[in-house]
Amino acid sequence: MSNIETLLIDQGIRLLNSLYYSSIIFLVSVGLSFVYGYLNLLNLAHVSFLGLGIFLGAELIQQAVQLPSMLSTVGPFIAILIGVPVLIVGIGTVFEFTIFKPLYDMEETFQLLATFGIVLMLEGVMNLIWGGELLSATAPSNILGTVGIGTGSSSQRLHQVTFLALLGLAPQHFLSMLYLLLA
Repeated sequence: MSNIETLLIDQGIRLLNSLYYSSIIFLVSVGLSFVYGYLNLLNLAHVSFLGLGIFLGAELIQQAVQLPSMLSTVGPFIAILIGVPVLIVGIGTVFEFTIFKPLYDMEETFQLLATFGIVLMLEGVMNLIWGGELLSATAPSNILGTVGIGTGSSSQRLHQVTFLALLGLAPQHFLSMLYLLLA
């Protein structure tokens, strides 16, 4: 393999990683914009709900991998992909009605302080449950296979970028449908 091929492969992997991380940042910023735009609530805590979902998903994947019959099937991972967001939405709904609703009429400074307090609280809960260690979940990449970038990179990142791109299009579709309904 020549130096140019190695350079192109490295740049392709960097491009894929950049798309992955920028799509996550885009998703978080869209969430913040929606919450502030529609509810007039400056909520920093929705990022903590994202982190809670990631930790919970990684933990459930680790538990599913320990079951010997689950290593080759996609079913448990699809259940985790659907179940974790539903659970996080349920937790968020409880927070909405108990904590966030009284903040709607307050000044933005109080909203920032309260939601930052929730960030610290959820971070403490995650640290208490999972500790300060990194969690790794390699099972989905084993099932999804590899893509021929260099020596064979995991196709999990490619699937995640595609999923996040489709998820990024959802707000645009939602807003256009809302515009049609209100017009």
